[in-house]
Amino acid sequence: SLIKPGDRGEVTFEVDLLDNIPVIGFSDKNIVMGLTGKITTQGNLSASFEEEYKLNSEIGFKVRGFYNDTSSTIVNSGPLPPVVGEETTYTVHWQLSNGLNDLENVIVSGSLPVGITWASNSTSNQGNLYYDSNENEVVWEIPRVPAHAGSLLPTYEAVFQLRLSPVLSQVGRVVPILSESIFSAKDEFTEKTLTARGGSVRTNLEDDPTVSKNQGIVKQ
Repeated sequence: SLIKPGDRGEVTFEVDLLDNIPVIGFSDKNIVMGLTGKITTQGNLSASFEEEYKLNSEIGFKVRGFYNDTSSTIVNSGPLPPVVGEETTYTVHWQLSNGLNDLENVIVSGSLPVGITWASNSTSNQGNLYYDSNENEVVWEIPRVPAHAGSLLPTYEAVFQLRLSPVLSQVGRVVPILSESIFSAKDEFTEKTLTARGGSVRTNLEDDPTVSKNQGIVKQ
């Protein structure tokens, strides 16, 4: 294109990154993308530039709910389908994996919906998992999550039990056990705040193959 003396021009483009950056060992971290460009004119004038961009870590965050929970030591009880005036317990799993940068100040939280209470039965392989009664939410705090958690290192996981006591207004409905879960952390390499969201857990328990959809509908 033609740019007259004193004018300015702009070129916008996108660069596709690999879906999966190859990882061989623990030293494969803190990836920097280099970009080199050159501008030339018909009069043989030229200019070049080099830029570097730090890549944020890629977060894997899953939220799963179970009644028959064979992967933990927590045993659930109560009627399925859930019944008004009776208690049914469920377990929720938060699973966290991390990409190529270390993370710090990791916090995961999820609010308890109407009819749900904390059952004081929980475990985590890292960090501090607790119920915040003031905010009515479950919180998982982890000071630091290293790169490669969930690949070269074990997945970080928190498991906790919640208690459902259905009310009359919930009869005939699939009801929430845990509202949307929110993840946040600081990427130590890029110094950016990273966030992710996990879907709510409901009584139809899509991740539990032993529970049918009809077993998630509240009965009177």
